[in-house]
Amino acid sequence: MNSIFIYVFGALLLVTALMDLQRIRTLKKSMRRMHLLVYVVTLALFACIVLDIDVPMPTGFFIDHVSPWVFQYIHPS
Repeated sequence: MNSIFIYVFGALLLVTALMDLQRIRTLKKSMRRMHLLVYVVTLALFACIVLDIDVPMPTGFFIDHVSPWVFQYIHPS
């Protein structure tokens, strides 16, 4: 992956988190949890990309397993 993109994305993630910090304090508890969850998931996926860890994605499962089954169902031999 392009290192410029990784640096820019990391900087934008940090700036966005710092700008949202004051606003998050005024939200209800459930909304604070949702914001925290979104930031944690984004940071985890970002760390996986930086550390070159392959994360399984649902589209890969669909392309590998579901799509051939649907194609055989629609176009029987």
